[in-house]
This record gives sequence, C-alpha cells and structure tokens, in this order.
Amino acid sequence: MVSFYQIFVGLGDALPVPLLMLLIYRFYFHKDAEKGSTYIKKHLKRTSKTLLSVTVSTVFIIERIICYSTGITLSAMKEYPVPCMIWTIVFGIILGIVCTILYPIYDSIGNNKKQSVMLMILTLGLNWIWFNNFIAMLAKDMVLQMTTRSCIDVAAIICCIIAMKGKMRYEEV
Repeated sequence: MVSFYQIFVGLGDALPVPLLMLLIYRFYFHKDAEKGSTYIKKHLKRTSKTLLSVTVSTVFIIERIICYSTGITLSAMKEYPVPCMIWTIVFGIILGIVCTILYPIYDSIGNNKKQSVMLMILTLGLNWIWFNNFIAMLAKDMVLQMTTRSCIDVAAIICCIIAMKGKMRYEEV
C-alpha cells in the first residue's frame, strides 16, 4: 500500500531539480537578453523535441532499473515496486522535458564539446548531486550512496545528450 509519506517524498525528489534547472535556464537566457543578444536563436523542431525527450527519459529509466536490480544503488524497489517504478518513470519524463528545454543552450556552444559538457555538468550535474547530497545528510551513511547514484544519473544523461547532438533539427526562425 502506498502511503502519503511515499508520495510526499516522491514529490520532494521530483520537483526541486527540474525547477532549479529551469531557474538556471532563465538566468542564462535573461543575462544574454540584457546584452541585446541571445544564445537561443533557434528552436528545435517538434520531432527533435520528442526524440530527445523520449531518449533522455528512456535512458534514465533503463539506467535506474539496472542500478536498482544490480544493487549498485539502494532503492525501495523490493518493498514498494509500484511507487518506485512510477517515481522513476515520472522523474525520467521530467528530466527528458527539462533536458529538451535546455538543449538549445547546450548546442549554442557549437562544436566545442568540452564547453558543452561543462555547461551540462553545471546545469544538470551539480544541481542533481547537490540535491541528492542534501537528502543524504538527512539519512545516516547515505552520502556516498547518493553521490554514486547522482554521478551515474548525470553521466548517463550527458552521454545521451552528446549522442543526440548531431541528430537534432531546428525550425527556421
């Protein structure tokens, strides 16, 4: 049986990271708008948005299922399989959508993959690692576990976005 506590914890996990990522997007976009230019001069076509969102979501969900089933990361999958899978799927979808929103910024750097990866680490990686380690401070002996989980999540998503880089198509603006 799913308790109110599990729903509350799931929402607590699912909401802060995308909100923080979107705040970073807003500050980044706003800063450039003040200068009279913007990095976001092009918009992804709908098919590219869908492809990227579905791919990032799927990679995250598969990565989490592998980590849960192999024991690389701890989870409540055995005790609460349905809520755990629902949370994983919903959060994968949220990450897919947020990464799609942020993709034009990542791609605006052009062919410089090093800078693009650094930007992804700043917007996605540090955000997620910081949040998970904050949660880990509330539970005994969880910092290493949450850092490991965060790093695996971030690596999977960044590799996915880099792999998709040449496949995205933009609308004419």
